[in-house]
Amino acid sequence: MICGTCGSPVTDPDTPYKDGVGIYCSGPCLPDQGEMIYHMPYLEDMASRASVIIEIGCGHGNGSTRALERGLKRTTHPDGAKLFVSVDMEPHYPEVVPTLECWRKITSDSRAQAGVDGVNMLRIAAGVYDQPVDIVYIDTTHDHEHMWAELNSWKSIMGPATVVLAHDSHMFGFPNDDMVSAMTQFCDNNPGWVYEEITKESHGMAMLRFRQ
Repeated sequence: MICGTCGSPVTDPDTPYKDGVGIYCSGPCLPDQGEMIYHMPYLEDMASRASVIIEIGCGHGNGSTRALERGLKRTTHPDGAKLFVSVDMEPHYPEVVPTLECWRKITSDSRAQAGVDGVNMLRIAAGVYDQPVDIVYIDTTHDHEHMWAELNSWKSIMGPATVVLAHDSHMFGFPNDDMVSAMTQFCDNNPGWVYEEITKESHGMAMLRFRQ
């Protein structure tokens, strides 16, 4: 077997680095995630102005995780890159592990208080507990109940400077009203927050931000 990117022999037949098209010798060789390629420049740009990022649902690590890391590595934020936490219930995710020194992983259900508590402990350890979380990125289960539970679990770390980004707001050519209704309901129940659709392309991207 030959790596689909660099051409090196793949010696481990059980390697996790597969994408349905090819097999790869290492995580860095795994191509950018197909459905996320459209969104990755936007996520990278947003992260390039951030200092603290919480990613809820990282998957293989070659999509949003990779894009957010790329941006954070060149951040123009005056405090620099302070903390990047990926939260995922799968212990083996991400397979492509970020190299950024401030990256951490928490294995937890995205709706559980344990995940929020773990992130807060990391914020304390990094000396940024009193610093705004710049980006909360969510890409998990795309229905009303799940998104509603996540937003209400994580709102304790969200402030006026926080931008919440959510993938899959427009799936397979149709609005994902089930998930989006949880986001708009959150805005209705939490004055100051507003919903914005970023794009319908590639399963869509939506935003929650605090009204300026």
